[in-house]
Amino acid sequence: MKKIISILLVFVTLISCSEKKEKKTNDTNTNNFESKQLHFDLKTNEILKDWFDYYKSENSTFSLSDFKFERTDTLHFIKGNVLGLFDKNFDKTYTNFLVFSADKNKYIDFDSYYWTLDDEKKPLFDIDQEINLVDIKQQTVTRIGFRSSTTWVENAFWENDSTIMLLENNTENCPRITKIELKKSKSETFKYKDSMSFKPKYFDLRFKKKGLKN
Repeated sequence: MKKIISILLVFVTLISCSEKKEKKTNDTNTNNFESKQLHFDLKTNEILKDWFDYYKSENSTFSLSDFKFERTDTLHFIKGNVLGLFDKNFDKTYTNFLVFSADKNKYIDFDSYYWTLDDEKKPLFDIDQEINLVDIKQQTVTRIGFRSSTTWVENAFWENDSTIMLLENNTENCPRITKIELKKSKSETFKYKDSMSFKPKYFDLRFKKKGLKN
């Protein structure tokens, strides 16, 4: 009988240790999840401030602190389908829309695949959108993102020479911010807490500032 009791005590102890270990692992994962936050200074980031001010003007409670981590994805690098500045056939219509890195050696192009101008010089949008990284020195065009008809990138900026931030929206009117880390070949998506009560037209504002009518 004593032998049976001893075996039962060992068994219970093992279960207890296992549960504690699992709880600790879950707590660690939760903390990692909650620790992923966006930290930006609107005073020093003109592109982000422009995007933020637009949504703030339409929704007074809009706040960057309300973007919560949603998921992490692996970044896939493939050849892009747009022309770079170094190509003689590059359409100069898009020049003012390119988002350059601080050293001007690279830029992000999420426009030239997405829209063209009609005869009246108004943008005509495609269903899909490519986000391309263009290296001027290496003369390469690399697709680092793709959006279909339900989601689109409204603007972008460089956080540093290897980190790109995409400011997005979708058909549900729920803004997102995607952080692309080139060196780590991954992206992290942050989703706003609510859908907007209005249909965002940030592109109209952006086009107007660039001298185009939508």
